[in-house]
Amino acid sequence: MRRSQFTTLTQSNQDVSNTTNISPPQPPHQIINKTNYCLLIKDNSNNEQNDKSFTLKTVQSNCSESLEFNIKSFIYQKITKNMIYKSGSFGILENNNNNNNNTQNQPINNSNNDNNNNNNDNSEKKFTLSCFYTMIEVPIIHNNTNDVSNNNSNSKSTPSSPMKLSVSDLLEDEELISKNNNFQDDLENLNSLVDFSINDDLDDIVNDIDGDVSSPSNKNTTSTNLTKTENDVNLKKKQLENSLKEYYLCLVCETENDVNLGLFHLEISEFCSSLTILISEIINSNNCNNNGNNITDSNNNNISIYSDLSIQNKLSNWYSKCIDYISRAVKLLDINIQYIIYSTLTGNTFKIITSPLSSSPQTLATMKTISDDIISFLKTISIVNLSTKELSPNQFIIKPDESNNSVIFDNSSSSNNNNNTIANTTNYDSIDDTTTDNNNNNNNNNNNDNLFIIEIKESEESNDKFNIVLNKHDDNLFCKKWSNKYIENINNSISLRNLSEDLKLKVIQEFNMFRRMIDISTLNNYLLYKSFLFLSCNDNSDILLYLLKKDNIQDIKEVLIVLENQLKQHQLKINNN
Repeated sequence: MRRSQFTTLTQSNQDVSNTTNISPPQPPHQIINKTNYCLLIKDNSNNEQNDKSFTLKTVQSNCSESLEFNIKSFIYQKITKNMIYKSGSFGILENNNNNNNNTQNQPINNSNNDNNNNNNDNSEKKFTLSCFYTMIEVPIIHNNTNDVSNNNSNSKSTPSSPMKLSVSDLLEDEELISKNNNFQDDLENLNSLVDFSINDDLDDIVNDIDGDVSSPSNKNTTSTNLTKTENDVNLKKKQLENSLKEYYLCLVCETENDVNLGLFHLEISEFCSSLTILISEIINSNNCNNNGNNITDSNNNNISIYSDLSIQNKLSNWYSKCIDYISRAVKLLDINIQYIIYSTLTGNTFKIITSPLSSSPQTLATMKTISDDIISFLKTISIVNLSTKELSPNQFIIKPDESNNSVIFDNSSSSNNNNNTIANTTNYDSIDDTTTDNNNNNNNNNNNDNLFIIEIKESEESNDKFNIVLNKHDDNLFCKKWSNKYIENINNSISLRNLSEDLKLKVIQEFNMFRRMIDISTLNNYLLYKSFLFLSCNDNSDILLYLLKKDNIQDIKEVLIVLENQLKQHQLKINNN
């Protein structure tokens, strides 16, 4: 072992305590002035001769005319440079709101200079337009065959069913065209070679071949076949393009300082996927209700999308759904955050139960929003991926998605099963398919111990207040400190989201350090003692031990048992004193 490695792993107790108590820097308080949205559609129906030309039309927007123009030009530049993706990107829009009235109403009297200077300072404040932009492809189901029959009116027979298109069909047709083109090239090369023939007998033979192969009738048939195949390919391409509508969404947030919306990439991506499903359902249901005759305007655009209130309500609440949820969740959980953090880091399975006193739609919708806020908050502070399953309108299960060493339900796998029941949550030990019934009973008991229940109750005093009831109250000093940081920034969603990332980063860094110390301590008792000192000075020692025991590494199992016993004795001495 090198001396540098030894010194880093064998640092003193004071150094360890200092490094563990360093508070991460917090971002400045952000003031959100406005939140805007703009949903655009790519329309190239009027530009059939040039496939590359298109127009961007506004579907729904709450932006001003100048901001909407800036968004369209911004999206157009990204499209032409192929720099807009389905996964979404973050950027900053140019703010063209120049200071008006700078040349008007200039001060004439010197007594009004101070007031005018103050007004100019307020007018010269520039706001940053942080934005998220993405492309949304919506599949459209076509039930009518009018377009196909009109385009094939010159053919002998019209298809009775709609043509099913795929990328493989287009590739096969393009291969046919290339083969026919190669055949024409071979004929021309053959004619050029025959012209250089010297033997008269060969000339006669070649003339006969030319008469049979290169006759005008054969050329006409090949050319007609080529035109038919080209028309079929163009028709299929148009139908394939019409089966996918490209929408472009831009979410804008106007603040005094630059806001790092990239922290909320997971939330915004889920919002966009749900918006895609909503748009697809509206368009396809409109097609089915009108027997395949889609209601369109003069520009062949779907009218229902422009006037649908559900899309408008969803877009208008994007900031509340994607960003401001974390502030609402912290306000609701309050002092219970420390228990939530501890249970999340230890990999518990969460069950959210809502208990409304009344069955009014407003109360049910409010409780559904509260459940969604808590689920999103759990995902932000978890160091592993969480999967969610809705048991009923009043119950949700949130579970760590660790497919390697635990049984995890999957939303996609539920469609393959005929029953809608969910497998019981299991512990993190490796599972063998050949276990006995006794082992299964033991696992079920462990599952009940590993279940963290969050019950949301409506207050009897007021319908606007809700209480949180938990079945567990395990915590440590580390979770208490971080819960205080959440409560201190309760009104700043950006800072709260940044705290969640810092929390996970802190746990991962300490876990990696502890893991390296344990790996080396198997060879040296002194390093084992240093590992014990590290845990004794750390506020999060029980979670670090749990995470390392969960890996189930046989080489370090005995070392972990020794450390755990020593820590228990150390805690008893501290409590007795």
